[in-house]
Amino acid sequence: MANNIPGETVVTTPSAPMGAQTHPVIAEHQDEGTGNDGRRDRIKGEASRLAGEVGTKARGAAEEGKAKAAETIGSLAKSTRDAAKQFEGTQAAALTGYVETAADSIEKFGRTLDEKSVDELVDDVREMVRRSPAIAIGAAAAVGFMISRFMKATDRADDRSVTTQRYDA
Repeated sequence: MANNIPGETVVTTPSAPMGAQTHPVIAEHQDEGTGNDGRRDRIKGEASRLAGEVGTKARGAAEEGKAKAAETIGSLAKSTRDAAKQFEGTQAAALTGYVETAADSIEKFGRTLDEKSVDELVDDVREMVRRSPAIAIGAAAAVGFMISRFMKATDRADDRSVTTQRYDA
């Protein structure tokens, strides 16, 4: 026989052997029936809402980054054109055509970046990776190398400015 505490509800469950008792806290939650489903639905709804917010913020950040990159690439194209003009009338004049072609390509890439949405760009990259995985791996390695060089150069510039500030004081 089970010892019942006065005022305590004891419930047996179908899966429990005859005479087995369920803990009162578990029994309380089992009595709620659809309460668990309601909680589960609220949690799922909240998770979906948060995922939507994260997606919206990420898309906004990606659009901002894309706009900045397009602007930077436009500046790079202009600088490349300026460099091509400096070759004119020099011994390196033969390079002018190559540099102009490079500037055209850079400018075209900047326009594409500016005109397409982030989703379209992601789709384009996926398609390019499917068609030419070796080129994609090479491009990723090149971009990684450029980023590391940029980071090292930025780090050195920061170190120099800190050193200069120490001696200026």
